[in-house]
Amino acid sequence: MPKYRSFTEYLQDNYYYQIKESLLEFVKENGLRNEDSQLIKYDDFDIVSLKIYRVNFTKSECSNVEFDFYLKAIFLVNNGFDRTVDSFVGTMAGSFSKGFKEKDNVDVTDDNQCEGVFTNALVPVMRKDDYDRFATNFLKQFYPEALETPMKFDIAKVAKSNGLCYYSAPLEDDILGVTYFADDKAEVYDKETGEIKLIDVHPGTVLISLDKIEERGMAVTRNTFVHEAVHWFFHRNYFELQQLLDSERTRTVCYRGASYYTNSEIEWMEKQARALTPRILMPKKPFLQKYREVKEEVENCEEYNDKIKVISEIIIRLAKFFGVSKESVKYRLIDLGIRTSSGVFNYIDGEYLKPFTFKYNFLKDHQTFILSYQSYSRLMENNPSIRQAVLEQKLIYVNGMLVANNPKYVKITGKRCSLTDYALNNAHECALVFNIYHDFDDTLKSKDKCFFLFSSTHHTNLNASVSEDQLYAVLNNVDENNLHFLNHRNKIPSDFVGTLKYHMDKCHFNKQDLSYESDINEKYISQITNGKRNPTKMEVIKMSLAMKLSYPYLTDMLSKADVGQLSSSGSDNAALLTCLLVNGRRGLEEAYKMLKSIGRECLLDLSKKYIEERNL
Repeated sequence: MPKYRSFTEYLQDNYYYQIKESLLEFVKENGLRNEDSQLIKYDDFDIVSLKIYRVNFTKSECSNVEFDFYLKAIFLVNNGFDRTVDSFVGTMAGSFSKGFKEKDNVDVTDDNQCEGVFTNALVPVMRKDDYDRFATNFLKQFYPEALETPMKFDIAKVAKSNGLCYYSAPLEDDILGVTYFADDKAEVYDKETGEIKLIDVHPGTVLISLDKIEERGMAVTRNTFVHEAVHWFFHRNYFELQQLLDSERTRTVCYRGASYYTNSEIEWMEKQARALTPRILMPKKPFLQKYREVKEEVENCEEYNDKIKVISEIIIRLAKFFGVSKESVKYRLIDLGIRTSSGVFNYIDGEYLKPFTFKYNFLKDHQTFILSYQSYSRLMENNPSIRQAVLEQKLIYVNGMLVANNPKYVKITGKRCSLTDYALNNAHECALVFNIYHDFDDTLKSKDKCFFLFSSTHHTNLNASVSEDQLYAVLNNVDENNLHFLNHRNKIPSDFVGTLKYHMDKCHFNKQDLSYESDINEKYISQITNGKRNPTKMEVIKMSLAMKLSYPYLTDMLSKADVGQLSSSGSDNAALLTCLLVNGRRGLEEAYKMLKSIGRECLLDLSKKYIEERNL
């Protein structure tokens, strides 16, 4: 059981007499306030009781802590005949290991509940606008020369000069790095032999996953070291405080959801470390200086003759210079207002997207052209205007974007849709822009003004909304003559069996082929094509996916089979509908992979044999 419930209780128990002596000195010199808030000196007085009721942390860097403490005291005055109560504030500084001393004299307070820059658990409160300031504070302590001249962050130099050390280690799959705040033992890789050995570790030891280093190169080592150093500089005292309150708790910390610490606190600190790391590796002033130099070099090279090639090459060169990933450079540029970089080096659900560009300053903060499958599914469920436009094939989901259906923007090659070169260079003209926002857990709503964003699914949902004006502008660019189904439906038989055979002929499928590709028994396929068996809705869906039919052809098949249309009501239905809209031309396997990526692969009801044969 914890020894103390809070730091306030710890302070009351361990520093009562020290604070009482300071308070007596203050009252002797300054007096006590009367009902009119005037200070009255008394020749004779005594403190009956003293209660510390609040602590406000104001500084926490490395092991140094500073805080204000607020107290109420009851006094007997006039030889014990009168009783008065007053409120006071004092400041203490020190460390959890060496103790605290009063920094300033105790003073009277009006007891205004102004919020400090730390939570009661000593988690820093960082607003997004202050991230660069916090990064600068870090560099002033650890690597001041990086604030003056563009340079690659020197891990070995910083570690040596600041009492930190780091090792490659066999960490768990979801862990990139670990920081130790107390003496312990840990498994690391021997630098000479590469074998695992058990060593003694001390506060300031950082372990970095060797698997991630081999997979992603030195950039991940640099990034992980700085990430963990941020924890050491800004968050060390959080863990020291936990140890102080409960000595049985370990101070060895692995940053993962399974931690016994309050999930929200860990997530806040992880988010802060992620936000500060690129700002430390690429500090604002020297980074922009280097960006301007590289931009001029690239723009003067004839081989980089369009905007996409220019911004891509700038990012590649900056990543090499600073020793970081291309993605880190890209997001640092976006953060500094250079938003054209958001069109390159994009991945959605593990799939690389073709680079694109758009009009300068077209995107604003918290806006994007790109949606993941899961966000797209949620949009289809909640936005009737978009759902209708997609179902009518006026908007097509391609390259992670919702684009106006027009041959000027979309080209269809066989069963594949892709963006034209014109569309890739003019995304602002043909693609929807999404305003991104987060839904926070109710217990954390009061903190959202501080830009705390959570990676855990327990705390936030990513949502996207669209301006009606922008939707209208994009829909104005739709070419009605490009709606493939409307131009071909007169060639399709009016009955289901005839329609099925029509598509089988187009695909050069026999019954055996369709059975293999759709995961439907060949006997059932034969009965369906002979009109002796009515297909189920899922069988129609799987046959359509097997033949790589786009969504209008699928709905035509569903209608003629008289099995009912697809619904967007409910998350499962919305996920399936989105999957069919995206993967109609890509086939059953791709549809399964997409649903699997969001944990809903069971919706297609595929057999174990089908899945195993295709290594799905």
